[in-house]
Amino acid sequence: MAKVYNCDAPIHDWFELTYAQYLAIPRSVLQSMPIDWQQRFVKCLNELDERFEWRRSGCWVKFKNSRGRFMKDHFADYERGRRIMTQEKVKHLSKAHEQEYKESNVKDKNAKK
Repeated sequence: MAKVYNCDAPIHDWFELTYAQYLAIPRSVLQSMPIDWQQRFVKCLNELDERFEWRRSGCWVKFKNSRGRFMKDHFADYERGRRIMTQEKVKHLSKAHEQEYKESNVKDKNAKK
């Protein structure tokens, strides 16, 4: 069941105690949500655009391991809007990402020895 944030700072509460500065959501996951959800989400993004000049061109999200080395983004291929994700596919890709993260850290540690 989804959490309900009935406070003065729901976004802050949603991020919980993380130090995250950004929310990066894979496009393939967003476009896999039901159409009515996508319409509500886009409406919120449009409101954000109207309120703030916040978009920057030339910015990219890249995954790095704990040692600062770039990693593969398992969600990067959105297939020009055709990729639809299932919960199982998201779990699979998330596990693949987590495994690569762990392996890349081990390789980096071993390389330093």
